[in-house]
Amino acid sequence: MQRCVSFFILSSLCMAKRLLILILLVAALKGRSQEFKQISDSVLSYYELPDYEKALPYAEKATELIKTNYGVENKLYSSFLSIQSVILIGNASFQKAEQSLLVLKEINAKIFGTGNEEYIKGLNLLAVVYNRIGQDEKTIPLLIESVAFHKKSFGDSSYEYGSALNRLAKVYEDIGNNEQALPVAEQAVSIIEVSKGKQSLEYATGLTNLAIIKKNMGKPEEAEPALLTTLEIRKKLAGEFSNDVANSLNNLAVLYAEEGQIELARAALENALRINPNYATALHNLGDIYQR
Repeated sequence: MQRCVSFFILSSLCMAKRLLILILLVAALKGRSQEFKQISDSVLSYYELPDYEKALPYAEKATELIKTNYGVENKLYSSFLSIQSVILIGNASFQKAEQSLLVLKEINAKIFGTGNEEYIKGLNLLAVVYNRIGQDEKTIPLLIESVAFHKKSFGDSSYEYGSALNRLAKVYEDIGNNEQALPVAEQAVSIIEVSKGKQSLEYATGLTNLAIIKKNMGKPEEAEPALLTTLEIRKKLAGEFSNDVANSLNNLAVLYAEEGQIELARAALENALRINPNYATALHNLGDIYQR
């Protein structure tokens, strides 16, 4: 059975809008503001839907225009290359995303330095790509570097540090290294609990990760209460019909199925599909249940 857990929040629409406003301001100085505006409006509208397939050609054109007019070693090009990379990841064009992000890594190292948050954001996106294509031997060093940066920059009790630890724990769990994942996940949850509180979606994400690791280690009696707690937090904060709740129901169903509680698993999956009838992972898992 398959589960679904969020790995990264890749980019915010607000950030994209700020960057595009900056592009228009700079472009106005060169008489290109209308051209940039038409492109940026298209990028934003498709990015927000999201419809990454339609957004991609506009993002590529904007990036090329910036490169032609302003060069590549500047914050403007860096920012838009980052957005283009997010869109490529959204399109599952991982090879192209890797190429863009390796270029971004070199540019950011030159204009920001390797100890800068923008440089680390690029590494995190590159880690997403390697994780998605199963090259976690490349993912883990990038995330370890990210963890060290966030601890140094924000402190060892900050949410930023806790979130970085949680991402690292998730990848350890992905490759089956649950013994190494467990202490990292426990530390992450402890930090997030203090920095964000137990009634937060961030805490729910960390607790979900920890619960799955414990399930994998043969501790369902510890995993189930944590997943039920996560479900209630998400119902309260994200809404009973949110995709977050559907994801929690799917994770519970995986646990129940592995414990032989088939009826509970089926009910959880059917509830998840009532929320999102197109939830592919839940559909796949329900098919497995019906075949038993």
